[in-house]
Amino acid sequence: MRDYKFRAWWFHNGNGDMLCVGDKAGTRHPLDCCGYKVQGQPVTLMQWSGLKDKNGVDIYEGDIVECFSPYGGVFKAEVVFVDGCFEINEPKGKDGVFRDYLKCLTCNHAVKVIGNIYENPKLLKAASTRK
Repeated sequence: MRDYKFRAWWFHNGNGDMLCVGDKAGTRHPLDCCGYKVQGQPVTLMQWSGLKDKNGVDIYEGDIVECFSPYGGVFKAEVVFVDGCFEINEPKGKDGVFRDYLKCLTCNHAVKVIGNIYENPKLLKAASTRK
């Protein structure tokens, strides 16, 4: 059985804050963010994938990761939860998205968290160098 952790993006008064354990809002438990949602606060929940990047940083849904392809090249992608699996979603223009299993990439130490879609949305707009 794995640990369950959540964080939440709280958008208020035109600003946003990432809420997680040890934050300035007094979040003390990994499930407190779910409590904020139940209380009716305007939060978007993000679940921990159970995985860590190559630097030991927890990977959450909504994170933007830099992926190092074994075939050469580097690309940026969003971590998403689809059909019961955590995957990466790389924007590929009008042809849709490239999806890959996050676990396969983390096993090969090929993923690094560089931000999230709420605090750093422009990171995904950068061109991919996938080969």
